Amino acid sequence: VLMQFSFRNSALRQRFDGVKYSVKRLESLSYEITMARQRAGGFTSQPPSSTEDAALDMEVLSDSKRLYEEFDENREQVMKRSRDVVKAAKNAIYALQREDWKRADSQIQLCADQANAIYADVACNSPTLRLG
Repeated sequence: VLMQFSFRNSALRQRFDGVKYSVKRLESLSYEITMARQRAGGFTSQPPSSTEDAALDMEVLSDSKRLYEEFDENREQVMKRSRDVVKAAKNAIYALQREDWKRADSQIQLCADQANAIYADVACNSPTLRLG
């Protein structure tokens, strides 16, 4: 049964690797902060008592996570809706090859309308999504 799954480059594997590398970066950051505190002479074995002294502000971290999730959701939406634009463009090319000018024009207009809708709904608010 497991032979049916593609574990090598699947989305699940990519996300797992992303989480694994993020954890590794956080561990490295924690180690570097600990070493910097030791060099500064302010190292204690107890965790900081207030959020002002904390190395990682959990509120900032949760806001960053929320912003990333919103960006990722918008990115997925742009990619899904862009497939419709590509499909309409493909149909326009096929219509041109068959010399069906009316259908080609309607498909090209559909491409333009859908692309403009994607831009207006999602991409205009996120500069990095406009780059493709």
